[in-house]
Amino acid sequence: MLKGFLAAVASAFALIALFACSACYDGGDFSKREYCFKGVQSIRIEAADRTVNVERCAADGVRVECFESETEYYSAAQEGGSLTIELVRDKEWTDFIGTQPNAKWRVVTVYVPERLESLYISTTNEDIELNGVCADSVEARCNGGGIGMRGVEAESLTFYAKNGDIRGSISGDVLQYAVQIDIKKGDCNLAESGRGERSLSLECNNGDIHIVFEG
Repeated sequence: MLKGFLAAVASAFALIALFACSACYDGGDFSKREYCFKGVQSIRIEAADRTVNVERCAADGVRVECFESETEYYSAAQEGGSLTIELVRDKEWTDFIGTQPNAKWRVVTVYVPERLESLYISTTNEDIELNGVCADSVEARCNGGGIGMRGVEAESLTFYAKNGDIRGSISGDVLQYAVQIDIKKGDCNLAESGRGERSLSLECNNGDIHIVFEG
């Protein structure tokens, strides 16, 4: 009886060990890649489980720096002035069991011109960072991470974060913005207002909102 029980326990541990080995991440070797585009006015970025950094620079056009493997890479398509960047995972469902690739590979940085018409970013489990971005409209959505910004300027700003903070600075005066806030399980340093011609929408679930204005 005891021998049978011990044999069953040993078999269970062997199965767990086998599963653990099969769960080890095998996303292949990552290499740094760079892509450049001209004449871009609108950008849409969808990169689940990736940190997304957007930086304004003086150079003309858009430059994308990222890391890719044979099974995890980016699809970038430009139609006229619209650029769409998406993370592609070319895997079987069993390949998703296990750990993520190293954090240094899970970053995409997009350098944008002085002004855009629109910028949309969506990610999960990582953060979004916006530095000096200027556009007619900016929307950033992060499920499982936070949103940081510095000197962002737009006629329409929309930020959503779940399980993360929304923090940073916006160019202009708070009186220029009609502010709409939806926050749960967190603190916010702003109050709602309907005064300005520009719009600022902030939604945060399980995180804090702290925004300052650089007039």
